Amino acid sequence: MSMEIERILRDTDLQEEERNVIFRGIVQLAKADGEMDPREREYLRQVVAEFFPGADFNGMLSAWRPIEKWTVRGAYGILYDADSFNGYNPTPLGKPTSTAWGGTYSLGSNPLQAWAGIFNWDNGIPSDVYSPAGLDPSWGNKNRPGMIDPGYGRTPYIQQWNVHIQRELPRRLVFEAGYVGTKGTGLRVGELARINQLPVRALDEYGTRLGAAISSAEQARAAGVPYPYTGFSGTVSAALRQYPQVFSNQTINVYGSPLGFSTYNALQVSLIRRFGRDLTLNANYVWSKSLTNLKSSLIGDNSGPLDYYNLQLEKAVVNYDTPHEVKAYANYAFPVGRGRRILSGAPRAVDAVLGGWSFAAIVNYSSGAPLGFSAPSPLSNGWNGAVNRANVAAGPLGAPGFDKKNFELSSAQSPNNTYLNKALFSTPAPLRLGTSAPRYAQIRDFGTANEDLTLHKVFRVTEGASLQLRCELLNAFNRHTLGGISTSINSVNFGQVTTVSGNRQIQLGVRFEF
Repeated sequence: MSMEIERILRDTDLQEEERNVIFRGIVQLAKADGEMDPREREYLRQVVAEFFPGADFNGMLSAWRPIEKWTVRGAYGILYDADSFNGYNPTPLGKPTSTAWGGTYSLGSNPLQAWAGIFNWDNGIPSDVYSPAGLDPSWGNKNRPGMIDPGYGRTPYIQQWNVHIQRELPRRLVFEAGYVGTKGTGLRVGELARINQLPVRALDEYGTRLGAAISSAEQARAAGVPYPYTGFSGTVSAALRQYPQVFSNQTINVYGSPLGFSTYNALQVSLIRRFGRDLTLNANYVWSKSLTNLKSSLIGDNSGPLDYYNLQLEKAVVNYDTPHEVKAYANYAFPVGRGRRILSGAPRAVDAVLGGWSFAAIVNYSSGAPLGFSAPSPLSNGWNGAVNRANVAAGPLGAPGFDKKNFELSSAQSPNNTYLNKALFSTPAPLRLGTSAPRYAQIRDFGTANEDLTLHKVFRVTEGASLQLRCELLNAFNRHTLGGISTSINSVNFGQVTTVSGNRQIQLGVRFEF
């Protein structure tokens, strides 16, 4: 039994005498005049104390002879996550989190006349679309501003634990079964922090007026909304946002928001036979489930939340969740020929024909990934950077009569290709968000079933040289995998299987070793 605890204390101190040149430059970017207000100073003064506890045990239950070949192992630990990948930008989100280090043209469409041209070449480029280099924080108003989340200083952590029981079996076989769990807390995912997002209640309160134009205090009063500031020109939707000065109804890029979480629980079973004279085997089965509110820790890989003010709506099985997986590898050397159990004293000619044969197989079987269903945006100019979802009623989501053996590739609209129970799906009403979850564990894409087989023969040319002939069958049973399930409620192929992939490949090879 062993246990260790490591404590790391990180102190970001902004005392003048301890500032170095690089850090001072970063601080200057936070304010146009190089000064910081108390809130910014407090943010950068964070003291983060992080503990890295870990414990493991490994004991042989050998006190009683009937269980002398049993082994129990287990461990628990806390790991702290690394920083988010920033896409090779000088700052985490590129220009939005700093300022315009180079001149920038803002060529986004006018929010009141999105269909109109931006400018006419004959008249030259308008001066109001160009922002020169500088430290002006208002640069972001027309360039989708960005910010580093105030909670960025809290490092995400991941708890991991496992318990495994191992049993030695006859014929050099080892059986093992174990439980593995992980839990991620405070994972950094800026896309979940949709700062400046329009509240969902605005859809009910203002309806179609959200797209109405406002360019004066009188128009704002007529629309029933406050006039944000003198000179404002935008839509009712923009006027209702926390930061209405941000151009074209944009939300704000946020970096490092500790809003993500994940859980993983799995039963893992394996059967292994290593270094066998005739047979080598490694077979594994995993039964697992993973829940999260994000897809990836990479910046830009996650879509915005349907409702920033209700992030519980984002909880679902992860997009690559596969509850059942079987993977196995086996290699069998036939015990025939000189020096083997059968025909060990065979003449050289007989050994050349019957000896040296081996057969190998690699098999993979897994469940399909969960499906999610999209719908049109409740607003014509987009819903806060998020994708709307379809309405889904209770009931079995799969079509009851679907049989993949009846798939018709030549007719995507064929009833035989209907994979979803379309009666349970509907398009949200205008100015409404859909009711479905991000993804469903009970309805999935098609899983994987694949077998690769190899037969090879070794000829001993001399003591130090050999020739190998090999025949490989990839996807040996010529299995086909259906796919292309249309999950957009607006698609004419919604609920239909549209593609098929997979074919057998045969490879012949020769290898000379010396």
